[in-house]
Amino acid sequence: MPHNLPVPTATAAPAFDAVSEIAKQNAGRDVRVLPRKYRDMAASPFAFFRATAHLFYHHALAGGLPASPAAWICGDMHVENFGVYRGNNRLEYFDINDFDESCLGPLAADISRLAASIILASEAIGLEALTQDSLALTALEAYFSALKDGKARWCEHKTSTGAIKALFKQIKSRKRKAFLNSRSITVKNLRKLAVDGERYLPLNRDDEKPAAIVKIFAALPAPAPHYYDLRDMAFRVAGLGSLGLRRYAVLMHGRGDPDRNALFDVKATAPSAAAQLMPQRQPKWPTEAARIVTLQTRLQAVSAAKLHAARISRRDYVVRALQPSEDRLNLSVLVKNREKHIESLAESFAQMGKMAAWAHLRGAAREGADGPDVMIRFAAKADASLWLNSAKALKSANDVDY
Repeated sequence: MPHNLPVPTATAAPAFDAVSEIAKQNAGRDVRVLPRKYRDMAASPFAFFRATAHLFYHHALAGGLPASPAAWICGDMHVENFGVYRGNNRLEYFDINDFDESCLGPLAADISRLAASIILASEAIGLEALTQDSLALTALEAYFSALKDGKARWCEHKTSTGAIKALFKQIKSRKRKAFLNSRSITVKNLRKLAVDGERYLPLNRDDEKPAAIVKIFAALPAPAPHYYDLRDMAFRVAGLGSLGLRRYAVLMHGRGDPDRNALFDVKATAPSAAAQLMPQRQPKWPTEAARIVTLQTRLQAVSAAKLHAARISRRDYVVRALQPSEDRLNLSVLVKNREKHIESLAESFAQMGKMAAWAHLRGAAREGADGPDVMIRFAAKADASLWLNSAKALKSANDVDY
């Protein structure tokens, strides 16, 4: 005979505590830079949004995302994660450039996060609400149009326009010596990184040892004799969401001292917050670094120069040629010309929408992602205005947390 069990008493769900979630997400991060991260993310709701992808995905799960196909997604799709970079074929491209949160997930995650970021970025530079919505809608419409086209394209110098074309000109006009001079000093014909307390910090006892760094590069084919001979190494302060993870700038001999040295970025990894959207469908990656490098290679038109995964002292890192942060769109500069700023922003955000669609198409029908035909049919029926509402709801949740 069954026991009479007591009837459960209904209780209210505990209130979401954003502060506790932020503290949990950043537990164990480097105390040298964690206060700086908190300071920087407090600057605006947009900065807060960029630093808290884990909160975005909490709200996406709680409130639901519009139905969409499964795809290999960037996971942290926002306007600051696009830029011009040099690929491993030595040509320049404008593309998504951060895949720390990449995983298998619904297209809706990338689309909604990109549109929400456009609203927040537009708000941060003082544009009115109707303009914010219009710019986000432009990106959404460009995304659905490119997805419906069904062909993964790319953006290079000759096909770029407006502000993005100016970025290409910037990187093409930059001389290696000038770039090195901006990051290092020369003493007796040898360079050392400029440890200034802002961009670079001195190594401490808990950092990786230079000898361990040398080992990971020693395994790579050298494009020239002594290319990977170490010249200097420092703790690198860069990014916002990943700030506090171990990250190093590494200066190598390259093709010659002092003006043909090579700079590399060595960045520690963490699990993807976006993966919680489809936890049961994620592959069993060998390491988080393998996940990031595999998906960046898959989703970019051409992967970033020298991109590879490495392990140091039982920690996983993503290694690539160091790319200057200046090669991203400066939205505050774009709005200085009041007559043309809306056109420039709309053009740039539309390009980002296209890049998102092309990335999704590159990953279509791979390891659990829906195929291109499914994505094309989805795009043909999509109503961009409904997707804008989803992005605005997630933007409002961010504002409450902020």
